[in-house]
Amino acid sequence: MWEVSTVANRGSPTVRRRRLGMELRRLRDAANITIDVVAEHMDCSASKVSRIETGHIGAAPRDVRDMLTLYGADTDKINELMQVAREARQKGWWHLYGAVLTGAYVGLEQEA
Repeated sequence: MWEVSTVANRGSPTVRRRRLGMELRRLRDAANITIDVVAEHMDCSASKVSRIETGHIGAAPRDVRDMLTLYGADTDKINELMQVAREARQKGWWHLYGAVLTGAYVGLEQEA
């Protein structure tokens, strides 16, 4: 398990998004809930849930709350991960240079 406060205080949005996704996946697995059940609960596709868990897309704080409520997480965990979701949705410094720098690799490079 990783420390959420560490993720919230440092790292690129790309890395935060991926770590958030890993934690959501870990909690879903611990609750023994399938992606299909989560997708039905959130009224979205299973593909969206999978992309959130792999960090390919950001998760809206509301989606994080809905997922964690389904998983039976406590209020502190929900609030903590919703904050990480908010921070993960912020644009990285490289977005100012979008015409020159593209792709998620820049976010991963910053963390390296």
